[in-house]
Amino acid sequence: MSTHETGYIPVEPERRILTPFRVVATAALAGYLAFTSGGLERPNFDADTTLVHALPDVPAGPPASKAEIITLQNDMNQILPPLGMNKLAVDGNVGINTQDAICAMRMFSGSKPSRTTPTSLEVQSLLKKDTLSYRTGGLVVNLTCQVMGVNLDNKLSNIFPITSGKPGKETPAVNGAKVYKGIYGWHDSTLTPSETGEGNMQFPLYYKGPYAIHGSRAPEGQSNGCIRVSMANAMKLWQIAGGPAQGKREDVFKPWRKKIPVTIQK
Repeated sequence: MSTHETGYIPVEPERRILTPFRVVATAALAGYLAFTSGGLERPNFDADTTLVHALPDVPAGPPASKAEIITLQNDMNQILPPLGMNKLAVDGNVGINTQDAICAMRMFSGSKPSRTTPTSLEVQSLLKKDTLSYRTGGLVVNLTCQVMGVNLDNKLSNIFPITSGKPGKETPAVNGAKVYKGIYGWHDSTLTPSETGEGNMQFPLYYKGPYAIHGSRAPEGQSNGCIRVSMANAMKLWQIAGGPAQGKREDVFKPWRKKIPVTIQK
């Protein structure tokens, strides 16, 4: 995750380019696609965030070949990095970043999120996803995928990589919470303060008790229960939440008019 960005640059999703490799689905696959892509409602910012819909499992069958994984990696590199995910190495290996990406594609295309290697049939399905969406509004974190979707105003505008709590200090699942407080700049956790006093939570957005979404100098390391993002993405989230563009360290911001829903899923 890059930490070299210093400002907010709006990210607009790109249209995916159809390639000759995308084959025509069989009748069975067409039925699966109609089920997974045709019945999702558009997200509503003010909607109840209770997750009551059942998600279909991924299609069964033999695991995808290395060549199919390479094609899928190329395809995911067209849609996910513009939304905020890491660009994948195109090597046919299902490593951690590729697992994150596949899990995110499943999550935001209506299938059950998981980190398993896709089957050949599922690769064909994922290659046909022209758009990604989600029915739950707000900031939606999936701990299995280690990703966060920014889904406001009926639009999935960003998907950010995240890290969550380490063993023994796991991030709890949350439903129906809202961002209730933000702190400008760098803040020291009251539970685990930094040794230098320079702060270890950048632009934290608190959503339940001591738990916050915040930037970190080590965004790939596990936390003590909070949701970590890169420093660049923390600045983007601060602006999305309506935080002031200027301030001084430890200034408290309470978004009374724009309380963004937060959902944390296992």
